[in-house]
Amino acid sequence: MIYLKSFDIPKDSWVDFYFNRPPAMFCEEIRIRENIPDNISQVTPMTDCDISYPWNVFYGKGRSHFEFGDITIFYGGNGSGKSTLLNVITQKLNLFRNNRYNKSNGFDDYVEICQHNELNRNEVSTVQRGKIITSEDVFDIILKKRKSNEDRENIRDKLIDKYYDPKELPWENLTDPEILKQYKDILNMGKKSCSSYVRSQLESAKQELSNGETAFNYFVETIKENSLVLLDEPENSLSAKWQVELSYFLLGTVLENNCQLIISTHSPFLLSLRGARVYDLDTMPIMEKKWNELENVQCYYDLFKRYEYLFSE
Repeated sequence: MIYLKSFDIPKDSWVDFYFNRPPAMFCEEIRIRENIPDNISQVTPMTDCDISYPWNVFYGKGRSHFEFGDITIFYGGNGSGKSTLLNVITQKLNLFRNNRYNKSNGFDDYVEICQHNELNRNEVSTVQRGKIITSEDVFDIILKKRKSNEDRENIRDKLIDKYYDPKELPWENLTDPEILKQYKDILNMGKKSCSSYVRSQLESAKQELSNGETAFNYFVETIKENSLVLLDEPENSLSAKWQVELSYFLLGTVLENNCQLIISTHSPFLLSLRGARVYDLDTMPIMEKKWNELENVQCYYDLFKRYEYLFSE
């Protein structure tokens, strides 16, 4: 299901107009010639290089218009702009996000000029119900899970100490209902092993999961049907096995749950998602490519081809 058909970022001529405002007598002529939107005149031109982000990220890369399919992927190395593009789209469409994004002073001006074409509008826009899931979101869940496990360990240690050393109880005050209950608990300890006692006292807990399982479960629980979902490098924290599982799950959300996915990644398992539209942000100009033509995938191919004899034994 396609909810977002296309997205346009500022053209090079718009960026030039923003940073190097021409004399007033030429402004209207240039605006008409370059089809510069009216709202670009509402921003304050800036020249400080520290606030040129994200204006400088895609300048000179030869593409300002992006068409989307059911699955669209932005591929590229560090600094290519794939995460920036997701964050710009998120801000423009006012999508839900868990973690705050650090913006430059020129970020909102940049987003203001971007344009998009939204399809399948409902009374409550499906796009407006969309969200972005970032690596930070996944790391937060993993850390919370780790903290929960540590807390359980601390509770277990205290219960074991209590089992072996019940001297802290005020025996002289057994008329107190709470103290009496503790007394009976201690008497019952003799009927149980230490492990049985700890197990009976600890709150039933979920099975301790690996980072990969925790991250994968987070995607399963977070991605809802009938929605636009942006995923920023979801392969982080996932082993190859879990990346394969994630690719199956994501394809299912598109085919069965009417989701549209826009992903930034360099994982070959995600790049090879069936029917995905892939933009290579490392090329000049930015081009659509088949996943098997991408440099990162070619590196994997060359590696396994070099050692092919080891897999044929």
